[in-house]
Amino acid sequence: MLTRPETHDTPLGQLRALTEKIDSRVGGLEKASPTDAVALLDQLDQAETLYAVLAEASVDLRAEDGRRETIRLTLQRKAGKMLGLLQAKGGLAALRAPLNPAHEHWWWYLDEYVAEQRRKDRRHLLKVAVVIAILLAIAAVLGQTVLRPDPLVVAHMGVLQKIQQRIQDNDPDGALQATDKGLVEFPNDGEILLWRGAVLALMKRDKEAQEAFAAARPQFLTDSEFLTQRASIRQQAGDFDGAYADADAAVNAAPDSAQAYLMLGGAQEMRGNVGAAIQAYQIAADLASNRKNGQMEALAKIRLATLMERGAGPPPLEATPRATP
Repeated sequence: MLTRPETHDTPLGQLRALTEKIDSRVGGLEKASPTDAVALLDQLDQAETLYAVLAEASVDLRAEDGRRETIRLTLQRKAGKMLGLLQAKGGLAALRAPLNPAHEHWWWYLDEYVAEQRRKDRRHLLKVAVVIAILLAIAAVLGQTVLRPDPLVVAHMGVLQKIQQRIQDNDPDGALQATDKGLVEFPNDGEILLWRGAVLALMKRDKEAQEAFAAARPQFLTDSEFLTQRASIRQQAGDFDGAYADADAAVNAAPDSAQAYLMLGGAQEMRGNVGAAIQAYQIAADLASNRKNGQMEALAKIRLATLMERGAGPPPLEATPRATP
């Protein structure tokens, strides 16, 4: 039995032709203009109207469902580019306001989607920073005590874990109280003092934060050790810019430090600089391998693998540490 070929004169034909145009626009967003981005929003609206009419008429739209889902996933992946283009038109929120579209029209809410993804990434990265810090601490304890840690070491780790937990619970007051109690038990402890400074900075008590950092500095042998530890703590506290500044300074002070590069990679990752994070993690892994530091090498490679799974691409061909000052 012969069937008449689909034409653009029917609603289904119109929907399919429009879907082709939408697919092409989404695929070409990297070379698009702000006007193209606005036109894409309009086309998505038109397609949704046609789809609703056809669905109401009980037309078989299974093929169209698959294409719509592909377009949704691709545009969400390119949401940053789309939002950037729309900034020249006043931004997506300003374009959306007079229309008040239903939330089912997800393309009008790409900014909210991106904000939620960033919140999720932030929570994930904070957990990663805490895990790395704990693993490094455990490795140091095991290396120094041959699996029989001193009770004081265990108690010290317990103090740090309480502070970290309060930070994860978004309870800076509780975290500050935990540092105060910890300093009673471990006076002038460099790590607890750094946590105190980081928590005070979160609370915008900058003068007190600097005083805590200054009190912590004599407890570390080198500037690099101090900066690396403070970068780690700032990462865990959610101060991404501060963590980056410290990690970058630590790498400049000790370009052969695998731990400094590990912290730099974490700071770059938290700031969204994936390529720079990969490079730093690769250098950290190489330096750790050269020093026969298996734990550090494993941590760096785990972060590298995680970024690869997220589609970040291969590491740079040349990842070389900075020259020794």
